[in-house]
Amino acid sequence: MFSDNQVYVVLDTETGGLNSGIHSLLEISAFLWRPYKEIKPLFNTYVKEEEIRTIPKALQINKISLDDVQEKGLSPRETVILIKKALNKELGQNRKPVKIVAHNSSFDYGFLERLY
Repeated sequence: MFSDNQVYVVLDTETGGLNSGIHSLLEISAFLWRPYKEIKPLFNTYVKEEEIRTIPKALQINKISLDDVQEKGLSPRETVILIKKALNKELGQNRKPVKIVAHNSSFDYGFLERLY
């Protein structure tokens, strides 16, 4: 199923709700996975959008402190730069495309689109 020659990015997001058009992306993290060879942390950061929009149920589930997001979070632009730097450092600027693996990829993708 997985190629041992392919590099995968295992992605996880934590959000302020279920709707990427309304709710904030609060945290994003990823691991680099080379099947049968390596699993390595790639990045992890809180995302501090200009206006943080959440619903109580989401915060109850993900247990993220909005104070932590405010204090430690990067702006969306800074987050994109962090991700690019992490990928460049591990895979080089002229890297082959990586495949993204996620638990609920269509959900995560909606928030990635918003971030970018």
